[in-house]
Amino acid sequence: MKTINNRISLLFLALTLLVGVSACRKETPKENTMETFRVLASDHSFTAEGGTGTATLSEEGFSAKSDAEWLQIGATSGNKLTYTIAPNPEGDTRTANLLLTRGEQKQRISITQLGAYAYIAGLKASYEVPRAGGDIELPIKGTMSMLEPKVENLPTWLTFKKEDDKLIFTAAPMTEVYREAMVTISLGTLYKQAVKFTQSYGALGYDFLVGKYRMQGIRFYKDANVDMEVELVKSPDGKKLILKGLSADLPLEYDAATNSLKLTYGLLASKGAGIPQGQFLCVAAWGANFPGSDGKANLSLYASGTCLGSWDKASVEHPKFTFRSEGNLASIRGICIYLAAKQDGTSFTGYYLEGSKIFSVADFSLTKK
Repeated sequence: MKTINNRISLLFLALTLLVGVSACRKETPKENTMETFRVLASDHSFTAEGGTGTATLSEEGFSAKSDAEWLQIGATSGNKLTYTIAPNPEGDTRTANLLLTRGEQKQRISITQLGAYAYIAGLKASYEVPRAGGDIELPIKGTMSMLEPKVENLPTWLTFKKEDDKLIFTAAPMTEVYREAMVTISLGTLYKQAVKFTQSYGALGYDFLVGKYRMQGIRFYKDANVDMEVELVKSPDGKKLILKGLSADLPLEYDAATNSLKLTYGLLASKGAGIPQGQFLCVAAWGANFPGSDGKANLSLYASGTCLGSWDKASVEHPKFTFRSEGNLASIRGICIYLAAKQDGTSFTGYYLEGSKIFSVADFSLTKK
């Protein structure tokens, strides 16, 4: 019995020592394994036409890859990632994944794209139609066997039709300077897109300006109205236009950026039929006074002066140009073709009356016939 009690005492002593040693030992803190890399926000669903998505992560410094060709990784900026979804030409819904890695931490974003019976390939946000009108063809991919396209907000100057595997929009010729229309195209219930069509008269064009015109204005000397046919032709060097029909041919410059015609005052020719020997043919701006009975006139002669023909944008079918002197000659009303004894054109000797045609005209315009 004594032996048993001794053994129990020894066992109790051993347990007491073990507990004491354990109580003195410092525990090593456990490593924090909580993941801090998370997806905070992301675009997950797309229609058949595809588009661009954005994902926002909780941390920077991550890498990304895609497990499908139609899901392309874009730019990474800080904790944001962009990606592009290609159009889905099939009728079935498809799914792909973005795989994101930061150190040992990983995240996955699942992207779903709806299938479509049809979509418009390479659709642009806007289309420009020439001023003469014409067609814009939009190719359809997929199948339209069970669907009819729907177009909303179509203006009167724009029509459309479906032909085989494309939509054809047809614009009428311009009747104004500028017009636009924002239409909505729907192919079934999955595909719906807004598209802008614009039509601008734009530059008239050098070749377009060539042709016959009606000149209207006031003839100074007789105070009679001028209403006659003149013509614009190309200059021999192809750099200017020549106004023919007055007592002398007048060279005009064309500015396509502003659709304007410009006549520069100064020397026209030093010799030619009807020009007296030793005299020079010039064009100048009239002053405020009409020539009196003595034939004298108040001519304002400036070598750098110009007479500008500005396009009247209210006239599209038959473009009209209204001419006014500009700069320090802005108050002067018209032009005069005259003879001078000096090459600089400052010594007036008389009007140029070749062929008894008009040599002076004020407040004049040119309207294309």
